[in-house]
Order: sequence, then C-alpha cells, then structure tokens
Amino acid sequence: MTCAAYADLYAGTGDRAHPLASPVFADLTGLPPLLVQVGANEVLLDDAVRLAGRAGADDVEVTLEVGPGPPHVFQHHYEHLDEADAALDRATRFLTAHLGAGHPGADRPERAH
Repeated sequence: MTCAAYADLYAGTGDRAHPLASPVFADLTGLPPLLVQVGANEVLLDDAVRLAGRAGADDVEVTLEVGPGPPHVFQHHYEHLDEADAALDRATRFLTAHLGAGHPGADRPERAH
C-alpha cells in the first residue's frame, strides 16, 4: 500500500492539511513539552522534523531525536530492538522530568502509611 492510500484511509475526502488531520498544520501554542522520536529512514521523517519546527515556532519546548536507522514505529519493537529499548528509556526520562516539574515534592519518594 502506498502512503497516498494510507492517507486516503485516514482522511478520506477530508482536507489533509486540516489541523485536526495533521498537527504539522496546527497551532501548537500552549502544548506541554514534546518529544518527537523518529528514524533517519522513516517515511515520515520530514513530517517529524516539520512538526518539531512547528512546535518551536509556536513556543513549545520540543526535543527531536533522529535515530540512525530504526523503522517506522520502532519503539513498538521493545525487547527485540536495542534502539527501541533506548528510545523508551529516553521517553521515560523525558516524561519523568516534565510530569514532576512544578509539583512540590514530586522528586521525593512517597512515604508509606
């Protein structure tokens, strides 16, 4: 199946440039920090880079990670692909750092009752 065929399945006859169809065309102002992980051989690499650029232009903190060769949705292959394991570890650190930000005591372990 071609990319165009997948786009047809996703958007149907709708406008593929509508912000609800593609965040590349959305106003991302006000979103929390984003982590974008993509492989250098990914068919959507250009879109991932454009998304990160759009986020930065909209004053959203964004981290773009481009791996040297993992396939599409490579993170799905955790425990089978070293790049997936490493990417999920980085995503965990990213979430931990950002979800705890601004919450007093978030970096301290919870006390047993």
